[in-house]
Amino acid sequence: MAVATAYRVQDLLDLPDLPDGEHYELSKGELIIVARAKFPHEFSKSKLAERVVFYAANPRRGMMFSETLFSLGDDVARQPDVAFVSLAKLNRYEVADEMVPFAPDFVIEVVSLSETAQEAETKVQEYFEAGVPEVWQVFLQPRLIRRRTPDSTRDFKPGETAASATLPGFEVPVAEIYPPSART
Repeated sequence: MAVATAYRVQDLLDLPDLPDGEHYELSKGELIIVARAKFPHEFSKSKLAERVVFYAANPRRGMMFSETLFSLGDDVARQPDVAFVSLAKLNRYEVADEMVPFAPDFVIEVVSLSETAQEAETKVQEYFEAGVPEVWQVFLQPRLIRRRTPDSTRDFKPGETAASATLPGFEVPVAEIYPPSART
């Protein structure tokens, strides 16, 4: 009988590098290899990252991270597509040559077409358990942004502007984040 190895966050640092575009994540001790993203995913991620960079810098509120590994506990580490961390939180931690040792303040995950509903939901719940107050799930099909907080869910569709519940003034016109061939 085979016994599955339960990985810890620190174990990720000792694993060999993966081919370009692939990365490791950890969910309750289970090692996950995440495949490289395709063009529609990357297009939406880039558009959202631009918006978060502008929000973070004008005035200086924090920093945007993209494809950065965050430790969310002893046995959970996630690499969100886009994340925001406030200056207050950044100033509490020393820079280390490893993954970010805390949860971000805001997360955006572009849900890949190959990702199951359960996988997407597990990520959201792990972010909430780590103290992330808001997660946006960006769906390529159907086209929508789902804003999630521990207490609420709201969908924003093309023609609407998605607004953050926790980042004052952060808004994104939904139609702008999709590649031209996928816009309505």
